[in-house]
Amino acid sequence: MKRIAISFGDPAGIGPEVVLRALADAPRGPIVFGARASLERVAERFDLPWPQNVAFIDIDPDRLSEQVVLGESGAAAGRLQLAALEAATDAVLAGEADALCTAPVTKASMVQVGFGYPGHTEYLAARCGDRKVAMMLAGPTLRVVPLTGHMALGDVSSALSIPPVVETLELVSQALVEWFACPRPRIALIAVNPHAGESGLCGSEEASILVPARDEARRRLLDRVDLVGPLAADGFFGRYYGQDQQQFVGAGAFDAVICAYHDQALIPFKMIHTHDGANLTLGLPFVRTSPVHGSALDLAPSGTANPASMRYALSLAERLTR
Repeated sequence: MKRIAISFGDPAGIGPEVVLRALADAPRGPIVFGARASLERVAERFDLPWPQNVAFIDIDPDRLSEQVVLGESGAAAGRLQLAALEAATDAVLAGEADALCTAPVTKASMVQVGFGYPGHTEYLAARCGDRKVAMMLAGPTLRVVPLTGHMALGDVSSALSIPPVVETLELVSQALVEWFACPRPRIALIAVNPHAGESGLCGSEEASILVPARDEARRRLLDRVDLVGPLAADGFFGRYYGQDQQQFVGAGAFDAVICAYHDQALIPFKMIHTHDGANLTLGLPFVRTSPVHGSALDLAPSGTANPASMRYALSLAERLTR
């Protein structure tokens, strides 16, 4: 039986709630790393059943959870979510678990207690020896990968260059073959600028970066991938994933879509997969997934969080690990 290590996220957010709700019908035996007292209080407050066949590793020997208030993340919550993430990652790296599923964190409170990374992806890459990684958002219909991560839009152009674009294309191709059983993946590369740069009138990143990177990736991957683009973003998503998508399935469906920046990828993804998608880290020596939403501090006191994305993240981790 494959075991999934789960870090419970921000105890002041919806992490504990969606973890408990998602585990209510979990068929396997995951290992939850978190403050057990926080999980018990959430279960009691919202009348949630305590999951069966689940191991709980308490990471709160100093009872920091007593300082946590739902909806108000701070230093205590930051220490707990960081401790849970570190312990769950340790377990996977030590072979005590087969995959990692991370509930949503509040980055500001983690930074407050010394977390020095933009997010989970960068932290896990460092823990695994500074691996080259990529973030894929995966759902039943659409898979997207942004070339740049959590950064200001004004920094995107200077962050793009040919080598990392080629590396990302290779990572995506490998994941599609090994994890998603795509023998010859069809990948769309989305332009940075309006109208794919319009022959340089709207920008030059297509000609100077994306086209050379595409050609280099084609050369390295030989005939093992069908790489198309750069394509204009506005027409692409409406055509292949909008109301008329059925007429293009088969003739032009894509196994993954590579986007230039965070919101270019995540806006269409979250419109299509509001609840049935997950974040998947490519390039690690183990499977890591997470839900596609944040800690939702404003929603946490209500007890109305939707566990569907957390449930999908767990099922994806189990499926890919098998």
